[in-house]
Amino acid sequence: MRHITLLVFPTTLGEGDYIGNITSSLIETIEPDAFCGLPRLANLKLDSNALIDIQSKALCTLQNLQYLFLDNNRIKTLSKDNFGCLSNLKYLRIRHNAISVIEPNSLCGLQSLTRLNLKGNRLKVIKNDSLDCLISLIGLFLEANAIEEIEPNSFRNLTKLRTLDLARNQLKTIGIWAFTGLSSVQLL
Repeated sequence: MRHITLLVFPTTLGEGDYIGNITSSLIETIEPDAFCGLPRLANLKLDSNALIDIQSKALCTLQNLQYLFLDNNRIKTLSKDNFGCLSNLKYLRIRHNAISVIEPNSLCGLQSLTRLNLKGNRLKVIKNDSLDCLISLIGLFLEANAIEEIEPNSFRNLTKLRTLDLARNQLKTIGIWAFTGLSSVQLL
């Protein structure tokens, strides 16, 4: 790995919160317990690496994590054990990766997540079991994917969602009741 910097310092996030920054490196995999010993880390930036795999429960020691940035990597799949243990996570940004699959219920456990940004990936279908656990979500950014289809009831539990960005996709099919549950949406 080259140009690795780990900066841990107090921020304005609140007393005792810290930021970790490991960007522009060659990290391909995050192994279990890689971040063990950083229980107060609140903000983690892993942008512009070569990340392909976040192994099962690799981030689970980061119970205080609120912001996670994984832009410009090579992640292909969001798996159930990647993020489900991050119950305090508020913002997850995984822009410009190669994500084509969001496994069923892979984002369950993210009870505090208010913003999910998956801009610039390779998603083709929004399945009805991909996002329904994200009951606190207020912003969902799916711009510039390859989305062709939104299955019925895909957003049924996203009653707090205010912003849904589907711009620059290839929508061909919007299933019946696809937008059911989006009673708070102000910007589509």
